[in-house]
Amino acid sequence: MKLRLITYYRHHSGGYGFRGELDVALLSSGFSRLISRHEVLRTVFRENGSGDVRQYILSPEELGFHMKEHDFRGDEDAQEQVKEEVREFVNESFDLAEGPLLRALLCRLSEDRWVFAYVMHHIISDGWSMEVLIGEVLEYYNSGKAGSPVQLQPLRIQYKDYAAWQQSVLSAGAQGAHAAYWQEV
Repeated sequence: MKLRLITYYRHHSGGYGFRGELDVALLSSGFSRLISRHEVLRTVFRENGSGDVRQYILSPEELGFHMKEHDFRGDEDAQEQVKEEVREFVNESFDLAEGPLLRALLCRLSEDRWVFAYVMHHIISDGWSMEVLIGEVLEYYNSGKAGSPVQLQPLRIQYKDYAAWQQSVLSAGAQGAHAAYWQEV
């Protein structure tokens, strides 16, 4: 059975309700594969020896990402507890130097009802990219559940490649004035 999303909670981050059987290990594996695929999800920002903040890309192992899980089955006020858990989860601060800058939370309400929330720091994502990433997690999950190959195209570039291109465009010609304006503001 394919995992279906039922909107449950919306915030600057993302939140979903799942109904049906859920393979938690497979969902967690989907996140691990997503993090391996996208360098930006393994990115942290640290000062170098000169005191300049630079982007560093960690290995998946160095990042130490794990999905938080909470089981609220049998709790009388499970709905309210989950709302509070999600509220605290999305408001928790990020450590830009240590990461991860992506978090995921899975709360179980009953045998077949789940609430899933994820948060990414805005320095590594925007609303559009968050939807793309959750779509990829679900592709990994549903392909794994069906025992079929993942249908994702290989990435042609990583975010750092785009950022380098953008920097070169902004530094050149007429765009240089545009970059200078923003550096003065």
